[in-house]
Amino acid sequence: MTFQPKTCHWLDKLYLVYFIQHIPPTLLIDLSPLYPDALTPSWMKHLRSWYITTYKDPLIGSQSYPGGWFTAFLAYEALFQLPFFFYAAFKLWKGAKDVYLPLLIYGIHVTTTTSACLGELLSFKDHILGTPEKATLLAFYLPYILIPILMSWDMWGRIKEGLSGASNSRRKQA
Repeated sequence: MTFQPKTCHWLDKLYLVYFIQHIPPTLLIDLSPLYPDALTPSWMKHLRSWYITTYKDPLIGSQSYPGGWFTAFLAYEALFQLPFFFYAAFKLWKGAKDVYLPLLIYGIHVTTTTSACLGELLSFKDHILGTPEKATLLAFYLPYILIPILMSWDMWGRIKEGLSGASNSRRKQA
């Protein structure tokens, strides 16, 4: 017995890998500022500290401009995105077509939030975040905007195709 996804579309396989691999960094690094200090294991604190020290990510390092927008994005990630990773991976594994609209919504949402994060990262003054650090962080963040952009366009096309097929089918029956 082989353990394979039922999906046959190569982009669906890319999305499946994207969602599965997104779970550990979300839990271990992205959402760690939201965890109560007393409940956060020391190894997780060390991991976050290592990430911040090594890559100088000012967003994860809580150096963003005041206003709480990044904390709101972390809340979206915890309440919407993280559960969606599991849902989307399951649906993609099964080859379910009813995931197209949720994937479109996810793709647009993440493109918007990641664009704001990239804009913030690139706007930091050089004394806070130098060009080499910006380039490294851009390389980290890039797949998390490019894949959702691709996903949005892909799902829009699939939904549009499905709707036009349904419309043509109704015309033939009339």
